[in-house]
Amino acid sequence: MGIRISRSKYRLKIVLLIALGGLVVGFFIFIRNFNSPAVGSINQTPASTNSTKIKSVGNSSYSGKYITLRYPANFELFPTTKDPSYFDVVSLFSNDHLGTHISIGVYQATLANDSGVNYRRLHPEIYKILSQTTSSLVFVDIKNGQEQTGYLAHNGLMASVSVTSNSKQDLSADYSAVANNLVWK
Repeated sequence: MGIRISRSKYRLKIVLLIALGGLVVGFFIFIRNFNSPAVGSINQTPASTNSTKIKSVGNSSYSGKYITLRYPANFELFPTTKDPSYFDVVSLFSNDHLGTHISIGVYQATLANDSGVNYRRLHPEIYKILSQTTSSLVFVDIKNGQEQTGYLAHNGLMASVSVTSNSKQDLSADYSAVANNLVWK
């Protein structure tokens, strides 16, 4: 009988060693797979096909001390802290996968003395004038294609409307949807 007990203990030790070895091997396989690069593909619709559509302006709106505006439904208004040199500040972020941000600031300036306008005029290798009137200028970033900024002058005040994106895309539809619906009070 003593031999049977020792044989069963021996078998139990063998089974435990095999199970422990299996756990160790499984752990190393898990760590190797966890640290290896992902394999697969991502199918993505080019951003340019989404941004060339005409943006419909929904019932979303902002009303500040100096301006009111309606903005596209695919944007959300985010609270921002206002710098003392700005009279109104609006920050809109797209709720789609394009990562578009629209920033609007109202401050005291003219097209002739605004630092943003002057910087863009002095750097034609980066910015191109898209349109110009006596009371507005619109620039596009030709170097990276990730910015469109317009300056709208009104009675000694300036509204800067800047549309930026994480990727190179046509931002004119988003810019127009906001700038064309901006009303001075």
